[in-house]
Amino acid sequence: IVYGMGKKEKLPFRFSKTFQFTRYEKLSLPYSPLTEGVTPSGEQMSIATVQAVMDQWGSFVNLSDVAQITAKHPALQQAIQLLSEQATETIDRECIKLLLSNTAVTFPGAATSRATLVATDYITTTVVKQVTADLRRQGAHPVSGRLYLGLMDPAVEMDLLEDSTFVNAASYSNIVALFNGEVGTWMGVRWMCSNLIPTMSRLANVVSAAS
Repeated sequence: IVYGMGKKEKLPFRFSKTFQFTRYEKLSLPYSPLTEGVTPSGEQMSIATVQAVMDQWGSFVNLSDVAQITAKHPALQQAIQLLSEQATETIDRECIKLLLSNTAVTFPGAATSRATLVATDYITTTVVKQVTADLRRQGAHPVSGRLYLGLMDPAVEMDLLEDSTFVNAASYSNIVALFNGEVGTWMGVRWMCSNLIPTMSRLANVVSAAS
């Protein structure tokens, strides 16, 4: 689900394990109209690069010849199915770990950090509108038309389904919702659901002493 939301790039052959992404920065807006016969000053393009080191993941299943002969179910086909599911979940888990390294956070209600969250702080239409407005205000590029992509876990999905405004708007026939993990489109965001997003539990303050 998460891997399918991203833009795919290929690592060139014999290019080591380091992947370099290049982003062209936006141009500054002109502040005065053109003057006849005068060439405008123009702009210089600037780029920003981000490097990432590729990881290789893999696994296998041990199958003995006796197991393949005596097992009631087709062991090889079951192993292929389990390995394919394991591979896709591993890819999504690593993508989510990278997304969680982002430091831009919007908290619901009056909360300003995870420590100040209370039981009544959960995702609502108001929170979604605030985040969408912030993205558009800062000129973030949409992914599909004017839509951004949103990712949530099943518990947050159920919180959103408690929002009567969302429920009323989602009560329509839309073939897009047939996509795997699709929750619906709401407030400028196309929402997807993944069960691999980690859940963080609030714990009591830890008291430690130096040793």
